[in-house]
Amino acid sequence: MRKWEAAYIENVITLDDFKSKKAERAIRRASTEQEITRLTEQQRLLERAVLELTSLITYCERVRENLRDFSMKEKQLALEALNVTVVWHPEKDPDITGSIPIGIEYNTPGCAAGLARH
Repeated sequence: MRKWEAAYIENVITLDDFKSKKAERAIRRASTEQEITRLTEQQRLLERAVLELTSLITYCERVRENLRDFSMKEKQLALEALNVTVVWHPEKDPDITGSIPIGIEYNTPGCAAGLARH
């Protein structure tokens, strides 16, 4: 901006040119500030996702560790609580699907919460 102001003072550019350059700079500044705001929010969301993923990994590790001590009936209840299904295919890897409940309460039916706290 100082460069354009000096050019105007030295009569290198007209007042209209100076005003135009000033307006362009204001638009670019506003656009840049919006982009910084957007990127800051995106970074915050990514950091939150990393924390949630870390928490989920820790939860899954506790579940896996605790499943070792469960009876077959308890394992079946745990897998049902996590909605885990396995479809076996000859000569192929099995298809394993399931869902991990988010915001698990300790009174969750089917003992899903108990898996992590044993």
